[in-house]
Amino acid sequence: MPRLADGHLAARWWSIALVEAVRHRYLRHRYRPGLPLNQLALHGKLLHRGATNYASGIDHFPYTDSHLAEIIMKSWGKYAFEWTAFIKPELDDKGAVEAFLPNVNYQNPQGLALHPYGQGPFCKFRIPNDKTAAGVYLMSVDNKAVYIGECSNLVTRYNNGYGAISPRDCYEGGQPNYCRINHLIYTTVKTGQQIEVWLFKTANRQPIQEELVKALRPLWNRKGYMPK
Repeated sequence: MPRLADGHLAARWWSIALVEAVRHRYLRHRYRPGLPLNQLALHGKLLHRGATNYASGIDHFPYTDSHLAEIIMKSWGKYAFEWTAFIKPELDDKGAVEAFLPNVNYQNPQGLALHPYGQGPFCKFRIPNDKTAAGVYLMSVDNKAVYIGECSNLVTRYNNGYGAISPRDCYEGGQPNYCRINHLIYTTVKTGQQIEVWLFKTANRQPIQEELVKALRPLWNRKGYMPK
């Protein structure tokens, strides 16, 4: 990639090409501070980042999830979604996704039965606490939409819902969809795949969600879908 005369990185990519290159490099290298990436050509504008002395190749990436959310957009259907976060489940001492079985900790005084998705195993994860907007959210795996939902507060939906399965959630009258989606996240990340969360901010949430589910037919939105 050419450099400008002043030593700054000359970035002249189309916005989609840039987004994909940055996302995929970030997926490969994860977050390691120190990349002096000075200018990004995105949506027809240069986003100036105060860094210099760029060496050859994108070997480091200086931005947090919040920074990425500021610069990465992607169209799903006819809507421009903001990149929000990677789903990063907690790991055990060996670096594997830690499995949780919260149902075994429920005293169950009413003698309730486990619902069909209550057995687990489950994982625990959180997204950044500043992601409080309402809208339509989308989870993607390998650049393909796998689940679309709507919420009034994204961080509440993920951090108090999908990412935090309680013992009571596992039983009749609990949260079968939270359990089902969490288990799908657990099994997907266990295979080494990366799950990303995207958000389209809107007050017209339910009609847009229904439109996108019908158009994109995400696998996890199929009623009762579970991997074989």
